[in-house]
Amino acid sequence: MADECRSCGAGIGELHEPFCNRELCPFCRDFITTCECIFQVLKLSQEEREIIEAFEDDSVDPLRSICDRWSAAVEAKGRIPHDRRA
Repeated sequence: MADECRSCGAGIGELHEPFCNRELCPFCRDFITTCECIFQVLKLSQEEREIIEAFEDDSVDPLRSICDRWSAAVEAKGRIPHDRRA
């Protein structure tokens, strides 16, 4: 269906899979996987920034805990449902 997200299959008005590459950031409305909001919103240290930029394995700490904090911040702000524009 043309109205579904090309990446995760979310329908119009449905939430994308978390951190789908077509999901919009609720802070800046750019794509969540490429925006820089994680750095400002979480006030990441230089070490944490380097961990995010390397993004090796998000199933183990310390990257996992950073991703969990980011997910909580996005949820608290309010995730943006899929629409045709994204």
